[in-house]
Amino acid sequence: MRTIKTWLATIAVLLFSVFASAYDFKDYRDGKDIYFNIIDEVNMTAEVTYGSNLYVGSVVIPSTVSVWVSDAEEGYILKTYNVIGIGVKTFQESKDLYSVTIPNSIVYIGENAFSGCDNLDEVHISDLSAWCNIDFTGVSNPLYAPGRPFLVLNGEKVFDLVIPDDVKEIKKLAFHGCSSLQTLSISNSVTTIGKEAFEYSAILHKINIVPQMLVVTHDEEMLSSSNNTIRISKVNGISNIETDETFFFEINSGVIKGERNDILVLIQ
Repeated sequence: MRTIKTWLATIAVLLFSVFASAYDFKDYRDGKDIYFNIIDEVNMTAEVTYGSNLYVGSVVIPSTVSVWVSDAEEGYILKTYNVIGIGVKTFQESKDLYSVTIPNSIVYIGENAFSGCDNLDEVHISDLSAWCNIDFTGVSNPLYAPGRPFLVLNGEKVFDLVIPDDVKEIKKLAFHGCSSLQTLSISNSVTTIGKEAFEYSAILHKINIVPQMLVVTHDEEMLSSSNNTIRISKVNGISNIETDETFFFEINSGVIKGERNDILVLIQ
């Protein structure tokens, strides 16, 4: 009986080891391995995933990755994949991960990709428009990691966030947990702001919305924190129309609402 139990335990450990290090290939960069899964051989796409070791230090995710693979006719050929995603649980429990650089090629980040990254301090990006277009799932945004890391744009920590004019949609959870934000400026190019896009941006204290029409989906949870809930939605027939080029909403106990053309902001 003990032999059977020992055998079963050994099988369980082996299966767990295989599962824990399931990846298609790895690439050695800056003194550490980065693990990848192939998503689509036709379109040559891949995602970052977890592997045999937890990630540590500073990790720079590449926008492309190349790997030699065996070929029946040519022996070995070099294949290059576009890195388009960060997979489920990729960096989970990487407590010695301090910074991560996310390329513009990333279009999705999977569930719990950064959960347990207690010491993650900086999230580096180079294109704010590309960041606004990432599909986040659940608590996948690294800005919501336990240490509430800084968003770093082209080497500068972001305190005053200006959404670029080419952005039409800010995807859900885009700045979820970005607690370093102090001001937010949104141009009239933005027509959609996703659910919880700015949830837990706890010290956000000023919003600047360039006039014109702003149509927002999921408006009830667009901006929220433990202290404030800010809702932006299309409102018709507003009579109190300002004439300034910009209109600021200060978040404090003395401000109830602000109106501008077809925009109504309620602070509760």
